[in-house]
Parts: sequence; C-alpha cells; structure tokens
Amino acid sequence: MKRGEQSGDTGVRGLTPWAVRFALFWFLAGLAQGCFLPAPIDEEDPTVDEPPRILSTIPKQGTQQVTYSTIGPSFYVTLEEVNVEQELYWRLVVSYDDELNAAVVIVLEGDTERIVPVIKDPTRRVLTAIYSPCDTPQYDLEGRSGTLYIGVSDRPFLRPLSFKYKTSEIGDAFLIDEDRPVASFSWPIKIVGNNSCLDF
Repeated sequence: MKRGEQSGDTGVRGLTPWAVRFALFWFLAGLAQGCFLPAPIDEEDPTVDEPPRILSTIPKQGTQQVTYSTIGPSFYVTLEEVNVEQELYWRLVVSYDDELNAAVVIVLEGDTERIVPVIKDPTRRVLTAIYSPCDTPQYDLEGRSGTLYIGVSDRPFLRPLSFKYKTSEIGDAFLIDEDRPVASFSWPIKIVGNNSCLDF
C-alpha cells in the first residue's frame, strides 16, 4: 500500500473518535436541558364544560292559544348538552300584559324527569313543558295575553319560586350563581275559553 493511502486511512480513523465524542457531548448537553425529553402529558380532563343550548322547539314560533283545562298544551324543546352526565334545571315563566296595574308573573319549575335524553345521540335531550292557567287558580286569566318563557341551565336557579317578580324583571327568574348563559326561548300566548278549572 502506498504512503499517501496509508496516511489518508490513518487520518479518517483518527478523526472518528473525536466526531463521536463531539456528538455525544451535544446530545448530553441537550438532554440536560430537556431538549430531547418527551412533552409532558396533560392529565387534566380535556372536556370543556359548555352550557346547554337550544336546537329546536315545537311549536316553533307565533302566538299560542292556551285554553282553561286541567291539562295544558305541551311545549317541546330539543337541547344540546355535550356534558352528558350533567344534570339540567329548567323553569317556565309566564308574564301577562300589564292591565290596570295588575301584572301577573308566574314561575313554575318542572321535574327533571321531563328532560329525556335522545337514545341515538346522548348529547341531545328533549324537554316537555306543560302549562295550564289552572295551575294558578288565584288569578283570573280569561282573555289575557302575555309571553311564556322557558329557560334551561346546568346550574341551579338562585331565586325561589315564591319570589315576587315584576314584568320588567323576567330575567331575574333565570339568574344563576355565575356569569354563564341560560338557554331560553319564548312564545306569545293568549288565554282563550272560560275559566272552567273548578268544573273538574
């Protein structure tokens, strides 16, 4: 073998350990600074606590006629609640037009059993709310017009049912203990027929 070839081969073999040591040095330095460590795993629950929202209603809109009877008309609300294990609370509020300074605000609260999950989609639930003027026999509501509101929340409502509301304070019936939206919908209503609640 020629001298030039020997020196060239010796040079390559001589540089190899230094290259390995150089690479190992930078690897250990990076490891000490955490550059090559895996990213920490976020152990927190990634599920966001979203408030419920209304997808659709039956009836959809327009003035609803409500007759005096022991069984009032039903109002159906389809809700989306992504937190499927969360309990929902709902209220029905009726505010009648102010006539002769005798405004009437009625607040009712229904059973949680009236909110039924949809089997095919567990994030959806259907609320069935029923209202009849016979639920409030202390008021004579014949011929009165007003508005029926339904509000749904994943937090309990603050004000008790017996709280005295003014017609300008309807929103207070849906107050909860934090700054969080309440899903709501409303229909204009009109009471028709005679007060026949005592006939049943």
